[in-house]
Amino acid sequence: MSKIMRAVRGVTTHPFTKLSIGLMLLFSGLSEAWGSLSDDLASFSMGAHHGLCIFGFLNVLASIPDLFDGVDKGIDYLEERKTKKSSAGEGSLQPQTIPINESHRAA
Repeated sequence: MSKIMRAVRGVTTHPFTKLSIGLMLLFSGLSEAWGSLSDDLASFSMGAHHGLCIFGFLNVLASIPDLFDGVDKGIDYLEERKTKKSSAGEGSLQPQTIPINESHRAA
């Protein structure tokens, strides 16, 4: 696969992209449906804006597990980094033994 196709796939499948598109579709559908909500409910009429609301809502829901997975991996990384720093810090505080050459001791 070419670099361009990998880049396009990376952008289009990224959780933030899905969340952004989902929120845009949801809000644009809701803004359209808000003005005719009472009429639509009374006559049971469905329009394209209802489909946009549903599709946007499903995109938002689909992106949430990926976002939480990323946050969880970030927290794990920070905890691992903190553990490595503390274990490295403990080792440097211990006294070190320096070997002394007997020839220097006589001088």
